[in-house]
Order: sequence, then structure tokens, then C-alpha cells
Amino acid sequence: MPRSLYFRFSVMMFMQYAIPACIAPIISLYLMNNLGFSPIQTGQVIAVLAIGAILAPFVATYIADRFISARVMLALCHVASGIVIAVFSVSQSFWVIYALYFMYGLLFLPTHGLSNTVVLHRVTDVKRDFGGIRMWGTAGWVFIAWTFGLFWLQGAAPGEPDPRLGDALRLCALLHFALAIYCVTLPREHDVLDAPKTLIPWEAFRVFTRPSVIVLSIATLFTSTIHQHYYFGMGPFLKSIGVAENYIMPLMSIGQASEVLMLLLLGRALARWGTKRMLLVALAAQTLRFAAFGIGAPFVLVAAAIAMHGLCYAFFFTAAYIYIDEHSTRRARAGAQQLYTILIMGAGYFMGHSTAGKLGQRFLDPATGLIDFHKYWAVPTVTAVLIGVFLAVAFHAEAPLPHPAPAPAEIPDADAM
Repeated sequence: MPRSLYFRFSVMMFMQYAIPACIAPIISLYLMNNLGFSPIQTGQVIAVLAIGAILAPFVATYIADRFISARVMLALCHVASGIVIAVFSVSQSFWVIYALYFMYGLLFLPTHGLSNTVVLHRVTDVKRDFGGIRMWGTAGWVFIAWTFGLFWLQGAAPGEPDPRLGDALRLCALLHFALAIYCVTLPREHDVLDAPKTLIPWEAFRVFTRPSVIVLSIATLFTSTIHQHYYFGMGPFLKSIGVAENYIMPLMSIGQASEVLMLLLLGRALARWGTKRMLLVALAAQTLRFAAFGIGAPFVLVAAAIAMHGLCYAFFFTAAYIYIDEHSTRRARAGAQQLYTILIMGAGYFMGHSTAGKLGQRFLDPATGLIDFHKYWAVPTVTAVLIGVFLAVAFHAEAPLPHPAPAPAEIPDADAM
């Protein structure tokens, strides 16, 4: 891959993941503290993001591959997402917030699969190059956490909302608009003649009939569920142990910083260990970090557990994305990536935040209005152990499909618009 193209894709990933960095660390805290929603209402709002995400990627992939390039589809999705989240940032009614977040999921979540598709169609060595490019997405997350979280938020007193927390949503909208402009400058990722002929990506579905992919998909669904327990719980949890709001985003970014390192090591680790061992290491890290949160002290233990996020994410989800790509034909790649994104950011996301909200309500102390996080974190801890046992017994990696390089005529110039 030309170095200039590697750089351009890295910038795209930087901006792509800077966007959720504005929302994910603080959304549950914002809804409960600033808008006064209950834990179960908060879980319902965050979970509804996934309903639109389950349906939208089918349409996004069909349009992007058949009628317009993925970069243009990315631009359109980001413009619309920016408008919706800007309105969200000034709304207060539960049902208005609920409807807007549904629309946001419909428009934004397909961009994760689309951005992967843009890169994977142009990468010549996936194991060598994709982790390094995706690493810059994590760097974007860390950058936002420190520049916005540490230097803009005020750090309200315990029990009081930070009046600037809503500014994270407005920053998110601005980043959407900026990335939309950038997307149209990227090269097209493939020849439109490879486009699918039907709305439903049947060839991509066939990828998910392979025994190892079925087992991986089941494990992914439940791993994604407990992964969302982390995002739902961390903001309120950190505030409950005395962390000021302006330190929450930087503190959580320790996990993303470790993810940068893990993504750099991903290619070598996959080649040396194989997919199954990588997945089991990630689940062991999940178990340890949730157990540490359940203990809740000393603070250095909590910080160390946050740092394990890189292992949990990169060694499971990114490794699994690569496994799906290796077992897809060229024509099925885009659809398979979208289907796997639906599993993570659709079904898993919905299950995760729905159950997290119910857990928060179940373990809410009516006297103090605080969640008992010792009990809250016990649920994902036990679940991670069960997923690990399931994978150890049931997952058997299969040989990847051959991926011949496209003919020279099919490869557009790296600097073409």
C-alpha cells in the first residue's frame, strides 16, 4: 500500500473514532445527572441506538456498492448524523431524546462497517496493515478525551451535574461535519462492477454459515453485551468513587491508549498465537477488569483495570473482524463486515445497554440514589468466564479463503477522487 494512502486512511480512522469518544464515556452520566433520567430510562435511550443500526447497514452496503462509492456514503451519513446529534444536544424530553438517538443509530453506526470496507478493499496485507491504520482511530479517541475532557469540562462537585457536559455532543456534531468533508477526498475503494445485485447480502450470509464463524458470532454477541456494560457503568462508577467529571474522559482514555499498543502488536500476535488464543486472552482480560471494578479500591487497581481495555477490544473485536475478512470472498467482504458490525453495534449494543440499565435500576439504592457497583460489575465478570469456556470448547479455526489480488485495471489510482 502506498504510504500516502496509508496516511489518508489513518486520518479517516482518527476522525471516525474521535466522534464516539465525545459521547460514549459521558452519555449515561449526561442523561442521569444533567437530564434527570432514571437508570432504566438511560439504558432504554442508549439501547435504542442499536435498533436502527440493525437495519441501516443493509441499505448502506447496497447503496454504497451499487450506486455510489463508500466514501460518498460515509460523507452523507456523517452530514446527517451531525444534524441529528446537534438537535439532540439541545433537547430534554425523554421521548424526543429517544427518537433522536434512534435516528442517530440509523445514520452513524453503518459508518463503522463502511470505513472498514474502504480500507480493506485497498489493503494488500490485512494482518500487516489494518491494525496500524485502525490504531489511529484509537489515537483519535485518546486525543478527544484529553483535549476536551481535561481542559474543557469543569469537574462539578459530587452529586452535581457539569453544565459543560452537553458541549461534548456539540463537539461530536462538528466532527461529523468535518469528517464528511474529508471523506469525499478519499479514493474510491473498488470498482462499482463488484456491487451486489440484491438488497440482502446473501453471499455475506453464507460466510456466517461456516461452523467457526457461527461460534465466533455467538461469542461476539455476548462479549459485545458485557462490553457495553463497561460503557454504561464507567461514568457513574468513576464519579461514585470520587473522580471529578473533568477527569472521567482522560481516565477512561488510558484504555484507549493501551489499545494503540495492542493494535500495533496485533499482526504479530495473530501470526504467533492464532485467532483462538487471541480471543481467550481478551476474555481473560475482560474477566479481570470487571472483577477489579467490582472490588473498587484502591484507585490504582481501578486505573490498571481500565488499562486492560486495549486487550479486551483489540484482541477480540479487531482480531474477529480480520477473521471474518479472511473467510469472505471479495464480493462478500463489504456485506460480511456490515453483518458483523450489526452483531456488535446492533444486537450486542442493544442487549448490553438494555440489561445494563436494568442492572443499574435493580442495584439502585433508593436512599442515596447511587448504584451498588459491587453487585453491578459481578454480572459481566461471571458472563466473561462463561463466554471463555464456550469458546475454548466450541471454536475451531478454519483455513482462510484465498484472496487473489484484483487485476490492475480494477485498481484505481491511489490519488484518484
